[in-house]
Amino acid sequence: MQVVCPECGEQVPAENINIQQMVAVCPTCNAVFKFDLSQIKADHRKVKRPHQLTIHNEGDYLHMAFFTNFRLDKSESFIRSIALSIAFAFSTFATGMTAMEDNLSMAIPALFAVLTLSMVYAVALIVYNKTHIEMDDDVIRVSRRPLPDLSQAHEVSLFGVVAIRCAETKISKKNDYDTPRYRVWAEMADGSKKTIITDLTEDYAYYVARLLDEQLNDGLTSVDLSRLADEQNANQYVEHVEQKSANRQDMSVLLHT
Repeated sequence: MQVVCPECGEQVPAENINIQQMVAVCPTCNAVFKFDLSQIKADHRKVKRPHQLTIHNEGDYLHMAFFTNFRLDKSESFIRSIALSIAFAFSTFATGMTAMEDNLSMAIPALFAVLTLSMVYAVALIVYNKTHIEMDDDVIRVSRRPLPDLSQAHEVSLFGVVAIRCAETKISKKNDYDTPRYRVWAEMADGSKKTIITDLTEDYAYYVARLLDEQLNDGLTSVDLSRLADEQNANQYVEHVEQKSANRQDMSVLLHT
């Protein structure tokens, strides 16, 4: 979500927003104004639901699941795993034949066989596993299943989260990927960011971010604004404004009158 200044139309950063008092200070024109969560605009591009993405939404619980969201022939990890699988399989065969002909130890062929199986399993993880994103009132969980994966499920607490956003990753911009990769993150009341998921294509990233943000807004407007109070209470807000600019001191006092 984003708060827009009614005077100049500029977006107000999270650090200039007092959720507890529903008041914001515009850093561009110094306007002080009240806002309503129901009027906050979502900062997400309107995209259609990707056809491979399934949704289950029941009350405060949201579940999204999808297979790999970009073409496999464009996936570096998939191509690398396939190439290594072939290379290790060939090495297993070659060293195995040599070992049998010369009555040598089968340790090296066995090692290549294990490496081959590990690469085949890596391919299976990419092709068969789905990414699952689950959200309730307290946390967002990201996992890959059903095949067991060495990576643990990733969790992001919703305590202090004010918005869910997305943007192209720095490495994607730097390397100018044919299929740009995007990151979805949770924006905190203090302006910091917590990564939710990376390596999404544009349509998936914007759709996932929009659904998570809408679910978050539903929770904020109907359930629990108090979870943000500790992150950005009135005193912290005043201190921040005073540090940013001395001429905002009177405005910061106004926030608590």
